[in-house]
Amino acid sequence: MIVNSILNKKSSYVYSHSIYSALIFLFLVFSLPKSNAQAFTHFNTSNSGIPENLVHCITIDNNGAKWVGTDFGLATFDDVTWTVYSTFNSGLPNNSVRCIYIDSNNVKWIGTLDGGLTRFDGTNWQSYNTFNSNICNDLINDIKPDTAGDLWLATLNGLSHFKNNTFINYQKGNYPFLTDHFSKIYVNPDDSKILCTINGGLVTMTDTTFEVYTSFFNNFPDNSQLDIVRDQNGIYWMAAVYGGLIAYFGVNSWTTYNSTTSAIPFDGLSGLQFDKAGKLWIATGGDGIILKQGIQFTEYNISNSAIGDNYINDITLDSTGNLWLCSASAGLIKVNPLALTLKEDAQKETIKLFPNPAHNYVYINSKLAIQNISITNIDGNQIDSIPFNFNDAIAKIDLSNYKPGIYFFKLTIQNGEVLYKKIIKN
Repeated sequence: MIVNSILNKKSSYVYSHSIYSALIFLFLVFSLPKSNAQAFTHFNTSNSGIPENLVHCITIDNNGAKWVGTDFGLATFDDVTWTVYSTFNSGLPNNSVRCIYIDSNNVKWIGTLDGGLTRFDGTNWQSYNTFNSNICNDLINDIKPDTAGDLWLATLNGLSHFKNNTFINYQKGNYPFLTDHFSKIYVNPDDSKILCTINGGLVTMTDTTFEVYTSFFNNFPDNSQLDIVRDQNGIYWMAAVYGGLIAYFGVNSWTTYNSTTSAIPFDGLSGLQFDKAGKLWIATGGDGIILKQGIQFTEYNISNSAIGDNYINDITLDSTGNLWLCSASAGLIKVNPLALTLKEDAQKETIKLFPNPAHNYVYINSKLAIQNISITNIDGNQIDSIPFNFNDAIAKIDLSNYKPGIYFFKLTIQNGEVLYKKIIKN
């Protein structure tokens, strides 16, 4: 499936979507539980010096300053003052900033939509583009360093290795790629690389040897991925454009969490970030953010939180443990995950399903008002939907007609928030 249009969709829908998001946001700020609303801090054109509410990317430097990429230039925020660099007041060659890398010398390397790679040391600007260098393309999606400090660029037209002030290019004419559109790069400690693509599957690189995994030849879950991270166990996690969350264990080994095979509520993912507790936070292209804890997924969107926008382009973590979200129409959003997870943990204690595993019946003991229970099987098919209206009570659910297996209970509570519980039916 061709997905190039999806990458531009975030910009095209913004103007009609922003009014709707603003109205929803104002409603939620005054109607949501206090702990939820206080978990989100918004920086937009109405209350800060950010130049635009469409934010593509964010990177945080060694001093804690945020470097933010927008279509109206590069903005930096030191938690007090905003400074904006654009084509009008600096050496930035293009105002649409798509990625930022900050090296150990605090030099900023900036990838733009149509201006190539730019180096900014705080005073001087130097740009590398297709007119003055042999870089693959002027649209840069990602910049990552290797162990030697050389840079690797994911571009619209190939993979570029920037070394000794020149570019070594890898393109499908000379290598076994199905596309030249690279979206993200992960560099391992041994300098091997995992490369995400758009429409070209997953690519692994060791020295100059490449392996390509696609849905066509390897049954890989999605040929397009927008982000990749690695956990402490060495498992790679990928945000797929259509296929949900992919866990890659190594050669020919992976598993998928999508709305059919798991309790994840949305399949169009855009970014990934582990927090200080090791929990995985997922940015989506239509459902806000999702927290993964084991097999449980909790969504925070404009319907149940003060997030302000369902379309999140990027997500990162600062040194204090806060998450920073780049939204498509609500500006930059700071999230205190502790405020959200503390509330979530409290809710877990107030809603209990037992016994588990269950035989013919499962009981729900809740101190929260539950409005509805939706039950799905392991294949994602809804088995039952049960309207409820009770509080501080025990309800009995008949499972006698269910086949043995794993079932997911989606519990919608009174304030609109959703919790998921897994039940094993013997």
